[in-house]
Amino acid sequence: MNKSLSILFCWLTALPLMGQASKAPVGGDASSCPVLEVETLQLPDLNIARGGHQVFCVNGEYVVAGGHTNGFVPTPTAEYFKDGEWHLMQMTYSHDFGVSAKLKSGKVLIAGGCEQPSGIGQTYNAELYDPETHTFRGFGILQRKRTWASALELDSGEAVIAGNWYHNDGIEMFYEAQSAKGDHQYRQSFNFIRDVATQRSTPTILRIANDDALIFGPYGIKGDTVKTAYAYRLKGDSVHIPLFDTWQPISIGCRQADANFIGDESEGDFTSLVPVKDSTGQVAIVRFSGTEATLLPTACPIPMMCKGDSIVYFNITADRQAGRAYLFGISKNYQTLQEEAYTYILSIDYAHDSANGAPITLYYTEPLEFIPDFSPILTPEGHLLIAGGLGNGSNFTPTDNAYLLLVGDQPVSIQKSHAHLWLILWLMFGACPLVFAGIYLYKYIRRRRQTIVREQPIDLTILQDGSDEELMERIRETMKSRKLFLNSNLKVADLAALLGTNSRYVSRCINVCENRSFSDFVNDYRIEYAKQLMIKHPEMKVGSAGTASGFSSEQTFFRIFKQATSQTPGDWRSKL
Repeated sequence: MNKSLSILFCWLTALPLMGQASKAPVGGDASSCPVLEVETLQLPDLNIARGGHQVFCVNGEYVVAGGHTNGFVPTPTAEYFKDGEWHLMQMTYSHDFGVSAKLKSGKVLIAGGCEQPSGIGQTYNAELYDPETHTFRGFGILQRKRTWASALELDSGEAVIAGNWYHNDGIEMFYEAQSAKGDHQYRQSFNFIRDVATQRSTPTILRIANDDALIFGPYGIKGDTVKTAYAYRLKGDSVHIPLFDTWQPISIGCRQADANFIGDESEGDFTSLVPVKDSTGQVAIVRFSGTEATLLPTACPIPMMCKGDSIVYFNITADRQAGRAYLFGISKNYQTLQEEAYTYILSIDYAHDSANGAPITLYYTEPLEFIPDFSPILTPEGHLLIAGGLGNGSNFTPTDNAYLLLVGDQPVSIQKSHAHLWLILWLMFGACPLVFAGIYLYKYIRRRRQTIVREQPIDLTILQDGSDEELMERIRETMKSRKLFLNSNLKVADLAALLGTNSRYVSRCINVCENRSFSDFVNDYRIEYAKQLMIKHPEMKVGSAGTASGFSSEQTFFRIFKQATSQTPGDWRSKL
């Protein structure tokens, strides 16, 4: 007993320092960060194995375009995913390691790329993809031939293009304008803006205003490291970023330039998240608001090790609707022991930042059969898609595999810190009653260990002394706003953990206030959601609407729907 109290005494005296250290970007292994396995769903294979390609989601469809196939040979083909399979399309050009940007017109600009097989040279070629017709149309050329470039459309409708590889860099703009003939046709053109003193490949482009952007990056046009704390501003002089004096931005790769945007342009909020690393290799997250850059505090340090191997992080993909950002990483074992190489997704719950920092969770997949050569893209369902890549780390053997990382169904682990509570008690009690305080707080912490919740940190006050109706209102609001019913494995314990109470209180509250069981309560939400899907998407199969609404199977959906409405889903839809 005396030994236990001595440990508690030492622990308590160190707590003021622990409270500060929890916010510092100090890394290490994943022991201080919640670590969970994420489920993967393997999609049908692509028709053509490819790497160095573009991947995007447009018009509700996944699309892969261009790149190179086996032998490092450029392929002028593309594929879109619909009705459970990939459909092959013919492109005008191949765009191996080219650049793409989704436009407000609904089309996608694709330009540049390697001129020859084996990644040699650059091209001027540009074309537009129309997702309505699944067609590509070549229309013109860049002002400067490029590969390994970045592109981003601004709210003004113009697209910034910058970056190159083994060729001169520079900034140019793409824009669409209605034909002067008034025939509702559009003409597309590129205008060169200016040369740049520090040339970069695959730079980061951030929106900082409706018509302005910030451009920076860590790599030069020959793969060399660019050590500068200055960024180019599209409209104005270069800007010094003081944080870049000690933290270096991480390259985004040549895709999804706007994936790290978390602001709201309609409110004049142009905020983005950018991964950075220091001289030791430790990674942190920077919040850019305009040209101002500050470190984003996290509830625990970003882990640099997991399962005995180092993690190499790449770009951030933000889900603005969920208030999360996903930092993509791979294991260094990809180069040596592929059967032990993992893919990592660090979830950053930035929208629910608190005094303890933004909650983070490290997800990992089982070793995949290939190396994703780009950051995943966000799907409309909130998952992450990786399609194509390098089969064994070589550009000469790309893969045709495609996976969905089902992060949209995953919980966010909130690692609660009680450092502020410890510090207050330390100041209040002093040395004499220290032992008694230590015993009490030790028991308290055991009762309040970290809770895994789904979406955001809620007030974790135990509600057993509150009214049933107050708790019921929170249950309804949480089910509706977070769409927990879409999880076919949802349990009463999951909801209870989210609300900070226990299963018994939740079940009793639903029984008293709703006069039904938890299962019936959840299924009502699923039925209403399925009805809306059948109304909005008449082309969707009835059974698919049920499984998409959280029912575990089509048979369960049909049975419960008929019990609730006295008619089958098909009969209900036919009467609309």
